[in-house]
Amino acid sequence: MSTLPDEDTPAGSGADAARAELRRVLLAFAVMVLVGVAAWLAYPLAARLYKSWRIHQQLSTLRGSLERREWAAAAGALREARKMAPEDPAVVRASLDFLQLRGGWERDTRGAITLVQQLQKAGAATPADLALLGRMHVLQGRTAEGQALYDQLSAEARQARPARELQADILQAQGQEQRAAEVRRGILAELPDDPASLRQLAALDMSGSPARREAMRERLWQLARTEGPVRLTAVDLLGRDKSLTTPQVEELHKIIAAAPSADPAERDAAHLQVLSGQMRISPQLREELITQELVAWKDRPPAQVRPLIQWLSREGEHDRILRVLPPALAAKFTDLLPLYVEALRRTKQWEKLDAFLTKGGIDTAFPNAQKMLWQAEVRAKLDAEPSRARQMLARLLEEAGRGDNAPLTLQVGEMAEQLGQWDLAQRCFAACADKHPPFRPIMLAKVYEMADHQHDGPAMLEACTALVALKPENPALLEQRLYLQLLLGIALETAEQQLASLPPAKGPARASQRHLMRALLAFRQGRPDLVQEPLPKVLDPATLPAGQRAVYAGLLKASGGDPAVVFRLLEKISPALLLPEEKKFAQRAW
Repeated sequence: MSTLPDEDTPAGSGADAARAELRRVLLAFAVMVLVGVAAWLAYPLAARLYKSWRIHQQLSTLRGSLERREWAAAAGALREARKMAPEDPAVVRASLDFLQLRGGWERDTRGAITLVQQLQKAGAATPADLALLGRMHVLQGRTAEGQALYDQLSAEARQARPARELQADILQAQGQEQRAAEVRRGILAELPDDPASLRQLAALDMSGSPARREAMRERLWQLARTEGPVRLTAVDLLGRDKSLTTPQVEELHKIIAAAPSADPAERDAAHLQVLSGQMRISPQLREELITQELVAWKDRPPAQVRPLIQWLSREGEHDRILRVLPPALAAKFTDLLPLYVEALRRTKQWEKLDAFLTKGGIDTAFPNAQKMLWQAEVRAKLDAEPSRARQMLARLLEEAGRGDNAPLTLQVGEMAEQLGQWDLAQRCFAACADKHPPFRPIMLAKVYEMADHQHDGPAMLEACTALVALKPENPALLEQRLYLQLLLGIALETAEQQLASLPPAKGPARASQRHLMRALLAFRQGRPDLVQEPLPKVLDPATLPAGQRAVYAGLLKASGGDPAVVFRLLEKISPALLLPEEKKFAQRAW
């Protein structure tokens, strides 16, 4: 129901009130619009500020977790930070720090290179980052790129440790091992209070000249007899010294006893190392000393006994480990589990190991790949056929990304080699050589070894050729490559030039092998007149490796040599040692 205006109310007052109300509505709307526009304009800034605050929070959590060595929490914080700002220099820097603290850049060289290059792109790379990038290039065989990065550093930056480490790596790669050792020695000597540096310096000096070894011994004794942060490290290193005497052992025990405030784990490690030295000097005391040590540890909680079990394993006391370490305890404490399994493996208790791995209640946090690796070995020992073990190893190689996971791939390769699965082992080592350049020389040597086990000449030549590419000045590799090339009849058009370009042979044995290769080259070229000429220069054919001896006997027979000499050369050669191509020469000789 509407209300009529009162007779006394002026006619224009209603219109004024309406206009006032409209102004208020319009003003409120304008304010709302202005607030909305301001909010719309301010949102990106507010979002950036919030995002920056969240990243800061995650990085703060990450730094705290890294300091406390809480790797899972650190990884979680880093994941969140990467989701929000994967290219933020602070996040990239945190990723690099995590990588180095978690296991070192050597474990993931490609990942570390990517991170440093991201910092370079953002203009946030420091001289230490560039030096690190240079070291990774050198480790991957790109010495020139490492040298170029070293040359970019200022004179001041070259005096810092990262650049000097790069310098040492470059010198090492160039074959200047003595100069590289001197640079490393200078770096380590500047860190007298760092246990890790002392260990590295001791490793350098104790493998050096007698004068250096004696100087290091004197320094270690001085450090052991003086209060300081590396006192027990020096004691540990002295316990490893093969020249240790009984009076010195007694002194080291007294030094350890006089350091009750030291870190318990460090004190235990030093004590056990000195005990090993004492048993080495006085083996007649071994049983008594081990028994006393077990009594001393009997009241320790399970979480603290790993150093003792590790020491027993190092000393080869595997039966004793099985007596003092219950299976249930090993299954629960995963740091003890590998030591328990190793004890079962060393004592060849395969049935017991099989039951433990399948029904032992092992903590689910323990890596399944490692369990499968042990199970493959168990199956190879217990089964009549190796098929199940091979299937497990092949599956593990796939899980390792065919070389992406270098540690697992290497473990699979080593287990396959141990079980005589040469072709599978060869695949593992070849994958590591392909995907992890720092390991390439060692892995190619293993590939060659596995191919040799299979009598696979072409694979041997391929691996040898790859090794020559890495070490072109190595005469032994050059000779072996050329021998395989001639044996297989491959690339004969360049073989003569390669043979002529070999460095001078050192010693009669090397010279004899060269003459054999000249005769083999002539044979492959179909020039029997030239086969006979080098053969008499092979001074002592009986000292040649079995395969080369078979080739020599075949060539000698083909050129009209004395059958009695040929027979004496062949009679002691087992055909199992020969490549198929070498067997053909042996068959010609018979």
